Amino acid sequence: MSDPIVRYHHHHISVLLLGAFLAIEAVIGLLLYFSPHSAILWCSAILLIVFILNFYSLSVVIDDQWVGIKYGLGFIVRTIELASVRNATLVPNRHLRTWCYNSRDKEVIELQLKDGGAEVFETEQPDKTVAIIRARVEAY
Repeated sequence: MSDPIVRYHHHHISVLLLGAFLAIEAVIGLLLYFSPHSAILWCSAILLIVFILNFYSLSVVIDDQWVGIKYGLGFIVRTIELASVRNATLVPNRHLRTWCYNSRDKEVIELQLKDGGAEVFETEQPDKTVAIIRARVEAY
């Protein structure tokens, strides 16, 4: 069986989120300079580094069979089979988890699944992404 052909791949680094995390990390670092033995500060610094590595970017990949969503280094990944998608639409951004990667901040992508569920995610190019997903879903 041949490998799927990549139809769309978009990688977006959230400057807003990365800047906020790094600013907080700088404050924690400064506090650690004056109090190097504080376990709470060390735990906070390590936890924030883990958050930075997991959420600094978003990648969306759409091929012939799947929609893949990967955050940061790839420890958090969601794949959705296109055969299970009923429709893709743009909906108002009412979801707290989707505020940091979309430069438009107005609409996010909602995939309505055939089982009645839904998946919501964002991208910097929502119109293009929805058009590609709809074209792939129609092929099923």
